[in-house]
Amino acid sequence: MKCPVSMLPRVGSSTASILFVIGVIATISYALHAQQNKAKANKNG
Repeated sequence: MKCPVSMLPRVGSSTASILFVIGVIATISYALHAQQNKAKANKNG
């Protein structure tokens, strides 16, 4: 797929924003899992 040069900045910014959103979601889900694991450890301990 050939892209005109004028479209490259748009494609790059959209890719960066998608990666940013994925990173935010991954960070939130990781934090939630860490909290759940701490709660389980407290109950078991």
